[in-house]
Amino acid sequence: MASPQDQERARRFRVANPGYWRRWQTANQERCREYNHRWYIANRERAASYARAYARRIRAEVLAAYGTSCVRCGSTERLELDHVNGDGRAHGIAIGAPEHGGLRFWLALKKRGWPTDPPIQVLCCTCHRRKGIEAERELARLQIGIR
Repeated sequence: MASPQDQERARRFRVANPGYWRRWQTANQERCREYNHRWYIANRERAASYARAYARRIRAEVLAAYGTSCVRCGSTERLELDHVNGDGRAHGIAIGAPEHGGLRFWLALKKRGWPTDPPIQVLCCTCHRRKGIEAERELARLQIGIR
């Protein structure tokens, strides 16, 4: 652990030289990559713990932006994002996160400032599945011509 004097010296350097560390990393990408890889190998459990905590934090931001309870039943358990118009796959591909939900999709939404076009709502797992079943039944009715 660095002494308080060394910590203060480092703080003053950071204040006097903004952007230095980013420039150093850019100039030494291979060195940084090797260091990060060695650290990951030696600290797999810790890295996994950091990743889980990061995903939980981003998910909390998503729910804060779109709602913290199911819009159909009001549940606060097992919440998921739902595209109101059923165009989730196309939206994911359009924003560069083609897999269904998950961290990449949440980060893409965050980067775009929590868009509302296409409309997104929060549903619990049960209501989300129910909505999917209802949509499939409606599609089947339309295909065979029953109203």
